[in-house]
Amino acid sequence: MRTRNRVTVLAAVALVIALASPVVAQAATIYLNKGVSGATLGMKDTTAAKKLGKVKKKYKDTSYDGTIWVRCFGTKSHGHYSLELYSNGSGKVTAFIVHASKYVTKKGIHTGSSTAALKKAYGDSLDTSESDYYKLSGSGGKTWFAMSGGKVAYIWIWK
Repeated sequence: MRTRNRVTVLAAVALVIALASPVVAQAATIYLNKGVSGATLGMKDTTAAKKLGKVKKKYKDTSYDGTIWVRCFGTKSHGHYSLELYSNGSGKVTAFIVHASKYVTKKGIHTGSSTAALKKAYGDSLDTSESDYYKLSGSGGKTWFAMSGGKVAYIWIWK
């Protein structure tokens, strides 16, 4: 009988701890020059969108040459959604713009990271010839870190 009571008490304590623990949001990965969380440049936009979650807004942007579709994910803050996916008239992903710090590179860089952290993470492979954008290029695409006030303001992955 004592063993049963102990097991019941331990199960109840474990349940209380599990319910009281904050849910930790898992960071989504930015793959330099390629994409975000399994969605990649050149992928069919509908397939990429499924990998990124619920589309909060979709609109057509005609301010570029040709038709560009924009799909927005996450929450909107300061006029931007957490993540924006851009695709061309053929339905192929051409760019991602990351505005939220929950999206992180494998080296830990995210929006809000300092210039020093960015330079430490990517060293000589980082093109710092422009003060507004620090750039990385590689096979398949480019990753530009837009800088403002000594911090990464947003991350742009594009072809």
